[in-house]
Amino acid sequence: MPDSHRTSLGLPITIGVIMIVLVILLSIAWVISTMIAARQLAGLSVMYWVFLVIGSFFLCLLLAGTITYLVFSIHVTRLNRRQSNFIASVTHELKSPLASLKLYLQTLMRYDDIPPEEKQNFYQSMMEDVERLDLLFNQVLRVGQLETGEHLSIQAESFNLRKLVENCIRSAALCHHVEESVVTCRCPDEWVTFPRLPLEMVLRNLIDNAIKYAGTPPEIFVDVRWNFRKKLLVRIADNGCGIPPALRKKVFRRFFRAGDELERKKPGTGLGLYLVQLYVKILGGRVNIRSGKNGGSVFYLVLPIAEEVKE
Repeated sequence: MPDSHRTSLGLPITIGVIMIVLVILLSIAWVISTMIAARQLAGLSVMYWVFLVIGSFFLCLLLAGTITYLVFSIHVTRLNRRQSNFIASVTHELKSPLASLKLYLQTLMRYDDIPPEEKQNFYQSMMEDVERLDLLFNQVLRVGQLETGEHLSIQAESFNLRKLVENCIRSAALCHHVEESVVTCRCPDEWVTFPRLPLEMVLRNLIDNAIKYAGTPPEIFVDVRWNFRKKLLVRIADNGCGIPPALRKKVFRRFFRAGDELERKKPGTGLGLYLVQLYVKILGGRVNIRSGKNGGSVFYLVLPIAEEVKE
């Protein structure tokens, strides 16, 4: 963690701890002095004991308020840091594909003798950049809509489940410049009735996350099936370094990304898994993370059938 982040987080902690210690010392000194006075002044002992009880109550309130201030300050500081990381990551995510698109377009406009094969490579690279921008815009847009209570396209519709999963794999592979063959998919080739857009966004983000953090060479396994209770079960595993148990709940927070934005090698905004959690909650399902048998992370997703989904 950079020194600036340590300083910004350490200052409220230091102030809060000092205030708590001062309140405790003041409370102890006041209680002792009141008890001594109550014993020495027998005629006023009842009044001193009443003051002791009332004063202790307000001192406890003061101590609780100080602790609340400390917790709130730490929370706000961490949120501000995540928001700063989000701005830095979005700026990078926008700048890189736009600069690439600009370079390819300038090359195509300036030179007329570019071989068809090379032109095709240019178009492929440009499409990958467009896919990357499209994913970024969709994530930011959907998070804003969901947080304001707009549950868009939540109505169930009929579609082919396997084709939907294959489209998600194709888009994620295109975005990360890898072959679709790195993803092994097992999914029934059948038509289902389910809210298509939320399911597509969830699968796309989970597969995108698996490819992004997979090992070298990447190996991803996607297993989609129905259980005996007619619930949709999804398991997405990768061969990366995995997610430590202490971070498995934090990765679903808004803007959360471990480490500093300028020190990361993986692109992202910290919204993908947060968006997954929002949609899964809307659909009445659940998602959790476990460790893979051979390393890496395994995301388990359970979603009810369409008739059980409530807006």
